[in-house]
Amino acid sequence: MRSRPWVALAVAVVFTGGWSLWRRPAAPLPGSPAAGAPEPARARVPPQLPNAVARLQTTLASSQARAEQAAAPVVVRADQVVARVDGRPLTGRQLLPFGAGDAREQPITQEMFQFLRQRAIDRELTFHEALTRGVDLTAAQQVDLAAVRRLAEMRGVTDREQIDFEESDARAELLQMALLARSGAPGPFPNEADVKSYYESHRDELDDLPADQTARAEAWQRTDIQIRQTLSDEWQRQYRDRLRGYLDQLRTSASVTD
Repeated sequence: MRSRPWVALAVAVVFTGGWSLWRRPAAPLPGSPAAGAPEPARARVPPQLPNAVARLQTTLASSQARAEQAAAPVVVRADQVVARVDGRPLTGRQLLPFGAGDAREQPITQEMFQFLRQRAIDRELTFHEALTRGVDLTAAQQVDLAAVRRLAEMRGVTDREQIDFEESDARAELLQMALLARSGAPGPFPNEADVKSYYESHRDELDDLPADQTARAEAWQRTDIQIRQTLSDEWQRQYRDRLRGYLDQLRTSASVTD
C-alpha cells in the first residue's frame, strides 16, 4: 500500500498546531474581568503527543521507502556474485546471457531477479548432482542439445555467449530428466506403454481401430497423437511438481547463501 504523506502532515498540523495554540495565552476581551488578571492554570499537554507525531512520520516515510525500493529494478552486473552454492559463486552471467554487445550490467524487475536466481541455483545443483552420481546425457539427449545451438543460429543469434547460455540451460533440463529417471520417477512425456494403458481404459471414448492392418496402423497413429495431447498438460504438471520436489531436496542438502 502506498504511503500517504498528507496523512502525516495533517496529523502533524493537528498535534503541533494544537500544541502551539494550547501554549499561546488567550487574549482577554477588552473590558473583560480577566483583563490584567493572572492567567488561570491550564492542563499540560502530555509530552508523548509530539513524540507520537514524530514516530508516525518516521513510520510513513519508512513505509514509502520500502515500497519504492520494492518497485525499483535490480541492476545485475556480469561479474556480480548473486549466490553461493556450497561455496561456489554464481555470477550475473549465470542469471542472464551477457552478449558481447551488451552492457556489463542489466536492469531487471525484482520478481525476475528472484526467478532467474532460483533457476541459476537449480542449474548448479543439477550439474553437481549429475557429476557426483555419474549421470550424463544419453545419445538421444546429446542430439537434442545439439539442436538447441542450431535453432539459436536459425533465429539469427550470432553471439557465442548467448548461445552458450541457452545450451547450458538446456543441458541442465536434460540432466534433470536423466536424474529423475535414475530415481525411478516418470518423465515429462507419456511413453508408449502409458498411451496403450490410457487407450485400454478409455476405449469407449475413442474410435475403434479397423481390422485392416494398414488402416489400423494409420488409425492408431492418429489415436496415439490424440492421447498424448490429452495427457500432455497433466503429465507436464506432475513432472514439474516432481522436479521441484527433487530440486528442493538437493537444495536442503546444500549450502545456499547470498
